[in-house]
Amino acid sequence: MTTDRDRFEELAALCAAGAATAVEQRALDALILADPIAMAEYREFCEAGALLAEALPRESPPAQVLDPVRHSIQTTSSRGGPQSPPGPGHKSPAEVIDLASRRLRRSAVMTTASVVATAAMALLWLRERDHNSELREKLAIESQLREAQVARERTRNAQLTGELHKASRHVENLSKWVDFVQTPQLSLATLSGDDGPTVKIFIDPEKRRWLVFAYELPSIPEDRDYQLWFISQQEGPVPAGVLQRRPDRTLEAEITIPADLFDIQQAAISIEKKGGAEEPTLDQIKIIGPL
Repeated sequence: MTTDRDRFEELAALCAAGAATAVEQRALDALILADPIAMAEYREFCEAGALLAEALPRESPPAQVLDPVRHSIQTTSSRGGPQSPPGPGHKSPAEVIDLASRRLRRSAVMTTASVVATAAMALLWLRERDHNSELREKLAIESQLREAQVARERTRNAQLTGELHKASRHVENLSKWVDFVQTPQLSLATLSGDDGPTVKIFIDPEKRRWLVFAYELPSIPEDRDYQLWFISQQEGPVPAGVLQRRPDRTLEAEITIPADLFDIQQAAISIEKKGGAEEPTLDQIKIIGPL
């Protein structure tokens, strides 16, 4: 879309080069009257056109045209006095073609055309430069918007992945519950400590599995674990595995009872080194009770 600014530059270039029509000159005058600053800019166009005209090479009439004219002038000046009547074929001054003037007019026309062409090329270059600048700005803005959108999508994908992971764990826990609830001989044992912790053990004697949940056990260092123990009358304490902490701070474990262990009388939980130990640390037993 052509703006008033583009129209002004086009008219100013044409008028400065002397190639504008009367209508274009009047249009430029109207724009200058509406904007006083435009007058100074139009003068700059005129000065630039003049400089371009001065910079163009001058064209001189060829020697074969100038020499006969100079010779005729010199001959006439040397004769003096009355002139002989014109002979046959002689042309009057009105009929003589002024080659030098025509050559000069041709040079002026060519100069004007060159100025117009140069101004037009400059105008096209300015427009192309502004167009390319606008394209670069648009591309930069689109690139920033695209990067922001990609970042938002990555963040959203990470959130969805986290939610899916939580949902998977929840479904897994529900599956354990359903599996245990469907066991006809399911039993529940509860262990309570002196300072408030409680342990719930769901026992599936048919499949020899325990599902253990421990509540309100104190936090421990990262290099320590809570470990569960089977306490058999014949074998004594038998390692049953470590408890895993859930996001709600509940500890849980799914335990498989060893095939050769049948007389489990009690269960206990103690604090041991990371990964568990083969023998319980007696002064670190936090909860113990019968099944």
